[in-house]
Amino acid sequence: MLPPKLNLFWKIIAAIIIISATGMVLFRSHYLLGTMLIVSRWFLFLTSAIFLYTSRNRIAARWIRPGLVAVMIVVLVEYRWNTIQEERLLDHTASVTVSLMTYNIFFKNSSKALSLKVIKEKDPDILFVQELTPEWASQIKRSLGQRYLYTRETVLRGTHGIGVYAKFPIVKSELLGNATRPFAQIVTLNVHGKELQVVHTHLASPAIAVEKPARFFSLLSENYTARLEQLKQINDRVLTTEMTCYAQLLIGDLNTTYFEPIYRDLKRDWVDLSGVPLTPTRANFPNTSKLGPIITLDYIFGRGRVSTININVVQGGSSDHLAIFGKIRL
Repeated sequence: MLPPKLNLFWKIIAAIIIISATGMVLFRSHYLLGTMLIVSRWFLFLTSAIFLYTSRNRIAARWIRPGLVAVMIVVLVEYRWNTIQEERLLDHTASVTVSLMTYNIFFKNSSKALSLKVIKEKDPDILFVQELTPEWASQIKRSLGQRYLYTRETVLRGTHGIGVYAKFPIVKSELLGNATRPFAQIVTLNVHGKELQVVHTHLASPAIAVEKPARFFSLLSENYTARLEQLKQINDRVLTTEMTCYAQLLIGDLNTTYFEPIYRDLKRDWVDLSGVPLTPTRANFPNTSKLGPIITLDYIFGRGRVSTININVVQGGSSDHLAIFGKIRL
């Protein structure tokens, strides 16, 4: 038996684990607590298992062992529920191959030729760009205009411009947001007779929170709420039309990391076609000469009759983001 002081310390640590896990699960949609749950999920599970094992020969409060068991069960159920939701969203009976690229080309990009080279080398069937300025639109038209006969552009100064360039006919398009600050384009393309609906998005950026550290948490909370609302508007608009489409994609700069509850909750309705982004080869931001990419902000999600051939981060270019290029089957 442990000395009383050490036994008390053990009980306090076990109680902290149980209370912390309970709080994070109950408030799993909160931008901070939800992130903590995702980051510490397997640490909580492993720590609970260790404490449960070591408590077998100790005198413990009646609630400690059941509490630790409950933490392990809840962590597993919470994780498995997310994966079950994903499995029902895709139908893998697909036959037509399409290549895609999403690229935040950076409105202050001073070496546009390097980023254009990345696009030309990959030559995607459908190109999605964010931060499309008048200068960028002119460069793309001059360099790539003959490749893409079908375009939808909202050209704006600053970070809010957005554009789609396709080798397939665009039969419908609309903007979400307003004319000066759109956060999504919804385009429907005719891909060899199959109707593909794509939500091309550039969600609200949390950069202002980083730029103003004195108000970091309040600004991050405001940004998190803004991204939640934007995704709600997207889902409200497109999930009601899923039965009329062969497949649907959600693609672009989501300004959202794998560790945030937004990413986890988004996968209730969409499947990340790239797989798990928690690998060094999936990181695509920031792209600088001093610091290589450490997080993923840009994604290709899908639902319906679509499957992945491959999706990769493309090295090179002069934007602060690396491009994402992929091939899918419809």
